[in-house]
Amino acid sequence: MYKRELQRRYKDYLIVVAPSASKANVVRGFAPNQAIAMTIHSHVFNGLYKKVDYKQSDQSYTQRAGIRDVIGLRGGAFLKNRKILLLDDVMTSGETIKTCLELIKKEKPQKIEILILSMKEKYLVNLGIIKQARSI
Repeated sequence: MYKRELQRRYKDYLIVVAPSASKANVVRGFAPNQAIAMTIHSHVFNGLYKKVDYKQSDQSYTQRAGIRDVIGLRGGAFLKNRKILLLDDVMTSGETIKTCLELIKKEKPQKIEILILSMKEKYLVNLGIIKQARSI
């Protein structure tokens, strides 16, 4: 159900995937965001990359801002005047998405939408979407 709706809604978009740690991709045998994107559309751009092996989950919440020095963009000219769907599977601090968005905007795409599959409640509270995180 969701798959068909995403395919319909983003049929004219280029999906740009947030990068994941290359060592983790080797261990898994695939890049999760790319695999997810391919279920929606075959037009997937993998130009965002990590310059060094850096895993956000190994960083403290405040250290995660350092991702802006880790993510780069190759082939960015391909994004000019395109409709972009920026895809990430998980968002905790928002720093990866923010960095990817800044890099993409420099290439002057026609439009950018963001799809995030999972977020921590803490981040939803920080954004003002929910009032208080539930305790378990």
